[in-house]
Amino acid sequence: MSEKSNKKEISYSKISTWKRCLKRYFYKYVNGLTPKITPSLPRQGTMGHEGLRAEWAGEDWEKAIDECWKENIKSMPKNLISDEEKAEKDLIKKIVERYFEHHEYFRRPNEKDLIEPETRFSVPIPNTEWNLMGYMDKVIEVPGEGVWLVEHKFTSTSLDRYFDNLEMKEQIDYYTWALTKMFPEKTIMGCIYNGILLDTPTVPKPIKSGKRLSKRKMKTDYETYYNAIIDNDFDPADYEKQLLKLKNQDNPFFQTEWCDRDKIELEKIERELMWLAFEIEKTTFPIRTRAMDRCSWDCDYKQLCLVEKKGGDVESVIDEDFEYYEDRKKKENQEDDENTEEKPF
Repeated sequence: MSEKSNKKEISYSKISTWKRCLKRYFYKYVNGLTPKITPSLPRQGTMGHEGLRAEWAGEDWEKAIDECWKENIKSMPKNLISDEEKAEKDLIKKIVERYFEHHEYFRRPNEKDLIEPETRFSVPIPNTEWNLMGYMDKVIEVPGEGVWLVEHKFTSTSLDRYFDNLEMKEQIDYYTWALTKMFPEKTIMGCIYNGILLDTPTVPKPIKSGKRLSKRKMKTDYETYYNAIIDNDFDPADYEKQLLKLKNQDNPFFQTEWCDRDKIELEKIERELMWLAFEIEKTTFPIRTRAMDRCSWDCDYKQLCLVEKKGGDVESVIDEDFEYYEDRKKKENQEDDENTEEKPF
C-alpha cells in the first residue's frame, strides 16, 4: 500500500501544524524537537483503537486492550495511578463491546477488506517531492458500489456537535484522496466515519418509593431504558412517551456519517495538496500563531516559545524539557535491540 522512494513525507498532522503555527512547525518538524517522554496513562482513544484493530485482525480484542494498558503504565509508579484511572480500561472494554454488539456497520454482507487494520500508507503527491503518509483504520470494497475508507473517532465531545463539522474535516479529504493512488483502478466512494462516545448509557433507577423509574434527565438509549423497565417489573406502556422519544433520538453513543467524495472533489483535494507541498517546501521563517488563545491549553512548545520571545536561555529549556526526535528513535531502537538480544545460558 505504500510506495518506496526517496521522497520526503508529509502527514495530516504536519500539514495542520503548518497551517496553525509556523513557530510550532519549526520546533517540531524542522528542528526535530519533541517533549521528553514522561510516564503517562494510555489515552482512552488509543486503547479503543487497539481493541478495534485486534478484532478486525482476528485477535482477542480484550487482551489487546489489557496489553496496551500494561505497556503504557509499566514505567509509572503505582501510587500515581488512581482507582478512577484504573477503571478507564474497563470503561473502554464496555464501550468497544457495545460498539461491536450494537453499531459496527457493514454496507453489505459480501463487502471485503482491502488492507490490514491500521495500515501505514505513503503515496506520491503529483509534481512535488513529497509523499502523503498516514495510517488508515480500515478500507472496504463494496461489490457494485466501490471503495470506502472506514475511520473511527473516540471522543468525549457530543457526537451531534462533533458531526456538525465533519464535512470540513481535512483528514477525511486527504486520506480519501490517498485511496485514488492506492487503488487507481477502483471507484473511490468516500469515508464511512464512526463516532464513538467515551461514555456508556445511564441505567435509570426506581424512585425511593419503588413505584416507578426516576424521570430525571439522563444520557441513555432506548434499549437501556426498556431493559430497566422490564428488570424492575414495570409496564412498558406506562413509559410510552419516554421510550418513543429515545427511539427517535440520534444515538448519543454511536453515530455514522457517510462523507461522499466525487471525482471533481478529489481533483480539488489533489490540487490543494500540491499547493500545500509547494508552500511548506519554501517555508523559511518561523512566525508565531495569531490564535494565541490556543497556545494556552494544548501547545507543548508554549514555554519554549515564551523564553525565546523574551530572549532567555533557550538551550536550558530544551535540555530540561525536550529531546531531539532522532536521538529518541536511536535510543528506542537500542532498547529494542537489547530486549530482543539472545541471552547466554
